[in-house]
Amino acid sequence: FLLKKKGGCMKKLAFGNMKKFKTTLEPVIGLVPSIWCFLIKHIVPPVLIILFINLTTTKTADGKPTFGNYGGYPNGPYQILGIILFVIVLVIFVAGLFFPDIFAALDTHDIGEASALKEANEVAKENKVDPVEVVEAKVVEAEVVEDPKASVEEEK
Repeated sequence: FLLKKKGGCMKKLAFGNMKKFKTTLEPVIGLVPSIWCFLIKHIVPPVLIILFINLTTTKTADGKPTFGNYGGYPNGPYQILGIILFVIVLVIFVAGLFFPDIFAALDTHDIGEASALKEANEVAKENKVDPVEVVEAKVVEAEVVEDPKASVEEEK
């Protein structure tokens, strides 16, 4: 009943970002089947989790757990290195859950805005105008994007 309501939040939660992702991919790679989007979001993650749990709980022929005793390789250095790397990744992930600001240096979202502002300040100094006017002019330029279909029709 939640899926059939107009503007139902369950439908938006379950399928909203899949449609957005699909429309983002299609201009780049061509047709993306809707079933692929559904599988990638709702089927593949649980299957991967089940496979990982299955791998970590299975036993070798000697009765030892497979996790940490894979393929009969010696414990040093291969098994130890593999487990250490897994623990490092797990610590980084958990740290990000509790302290998300530690990854702020990796966020490039503001870098483009900061460099645009720096460029606007330089142009404003050269032309002796207000930096806000330069930024507004750049925004107007960015909004005026030619439609490739319109330019093809004009050529005909």
